[in-house]
Amino acid sequence: MELTYELHCLADPIFYDDPNLARKSNPDFPFASEPVPAGWRRAEFDHWVSYIPESAVLPPQGWKVHVASCVDNAESVLSTVCDYCIPREIPFKFVRSPQHLFLANTKYADRGSSGKFLAIYPAGEAQLATVLTELGALLDGQPGPYILSDLRWASGPLYVRLYSIAIALRCHQALAASCGASPGLR
Repeated sequence: MELTYELHCLADPIFYDDPNLARKSNPDFPFASEPVPAGWRRAEFDHWVSYIPESAVLPPQGWKVHVASCVDNAESVLSTVCDYCIPREIPFKFVRSPQHLFLANTKYADRGSSGKFLAIYPAGEAQLATVLTELGALLDGQPGPYILSDLRWASGPLYVRLYSIAIALRCHQALAASCGASPGLR
């Protein structure tokens, strides 16, 4: 059985359909429809909304910070992350609606995305350390599920891991080693 079938129940109470059709009855978080800040662009795909500074160039691999949140505190967490990332021109994405976040936090959610409300893409290790320290202090004490695929920072709700655009896009399963080689991942 496909464990993502819950998403297809959002569009219609009787028939399975594209979950993005349910946006009238299951609205997005308000920030998803606000005007895009000057110098930024917004991209929407599936149940994610991303904000990327126009000047940003994402490296092919690097660090990713995930932010966990419960549905009850999601708008507050989103507001804090937006207020932090936008003036610092740090790209981020978030789950577009409370319904999608609820499903991401359920018992049968896909383990690869379970608990992940936001993803932040720091430019390098120095910015990663700053984000973890500063944003970690701003979000300290916010409840959220444990993200099994990542390393928790302090007491949460921040989690960190390496990412590769090639892996995310399933181009090939590799991260470049520090010497420039590309060892395969298993």
